[in-house]
Amino acid sequence: LLPAEVVAQASTQVSQNQRLGDVLERMGALDRQKLAQVLKTQVVRKLIRLFFVAEGNYAVHVQGHGYGDGEEFSLMRVDPRTVILPGIRAAYDLPRVTRELGRLAGQRFRLADVSPAFVTALGISVDDVTVEALRSGWMTLDDLDSVTSRTFEVRSVALALYYTDSLEREPLGPAP
Repeated sequence: LLPAEVVAQASTQVSQNQRLGDVLERMGALDRQKLAQVLKTQVVRKLIRLFFVAEGNYAVHVQGHGYGDGEEFSLMRVDPRTVILPGIRAAYDLPRVTRELGRLAGQRFRLADVSPAFVTALGISVDDVTVEALRSGWMTLDDLDSVTSRTFEVRSVALALYYTDSLEREPLGPAP
């Protein structure tokens, strides 16, 4: 959005109490809308990078904390649904998608009663063949491969729906 010289000039003014975005805004190089756009882009990139991590630790903060505090928090807010399918597509390959879907082995599943807006927020067209197949009735993992010849795409969409708890599931056989 900005020439490298402007960013370099602003970078010299960055201090511990003032971030680059604040300096650029004060200089008049960025308005609040453009700053919000840049911050959201950064957050989305960082969130998608998390999908490359196969193992790790995380923390849940129930009480207030210093991460994401400040007035810019509302500017950089990103709907988490918008990064799930892009994260899967960017970071997973067919073996990893298949391994993750393995959690559905021994079950049949279908799309739960989620709104078209929810599906669209995931970046999936409501007319997507996988969505239509999952909406029309119960399926198994073996059934997924018959939806279309694009195995990775079908499994990625199914995995995104699974990750968002949008699939109703029930065991194929009698309960143990």
